Amino acid sequence: MAASLPAFTTLAQDAEVPAPKSAGRNILRVDLVNPVFENVINFDLFEDKPWAFPVLLSYERQLTRQTSLGGEILLNGGNSEQRRSGGSLQFRYYARPNSGPKPLSGFYVAPTVSYRKIQFFDAGIQPSGPYATVRAVGAGAYAGWQGGTETNRHGQRLVLDISAGLMGWLPKNSVPANERPAGEEYESRWISKRVAFDARIGVGVQF
Repeated sequence: MAASLPAFTTLAQDAEVPAPKSAGRNILRVDLVNPVFENVINFDLFEDKPWAFPVLLSYERQLTRQTSLGGEILLNGGNSEQRRSGGSLQFRYYARPNSGPKPLSGFYVAPTVSYRKIQFFDAGIQPSGPYATVRAVGAGAYAGWQGGTETNRHGQRLVLDISAGLMGWLPKNSVPANERPAGEEYESRWISKRVAFDARIGVGVQF
């Protein structure tokens, strides 16, 4: 009994540590869809092309019991023929939020505004550097669900975020050396206004 007393004392002290008042109001996530979609769907796995390793990071901050504001940054997005970067700002409304130690959980809708820079590469058009650069602004909305593991005594837990939505894009193109690009993908997808489907599967930590 004397030997086990220090262990019981430590457990009691740990149990008495309260979670910070701000615990659970923040989430950091990384998206898992972009690397898979851009490399597999665009067949970069099966062709002699350099792989792309997109990194899509997001941060979410709770405002009220049912609302939050988040930011997103995209680095090295796209594929071997397109390189995308940019950011987004997202407002979330949780329709049926969980109470207690699990805020920022449940089904939600999320109006979003975004910015993208897309650079197009083709050695047949321009041997070095992009042959065209598009800068686009977008607006749309997502619907999704977020949940996760049990909350620990510090208010932390792992989360899974799944969402899908539509984004409308308004592009403005610029071409190096005043040359008109010949890329069919560039012409069809980014010369004019367009609406595109988008999806997210993110994992992160809530604290």
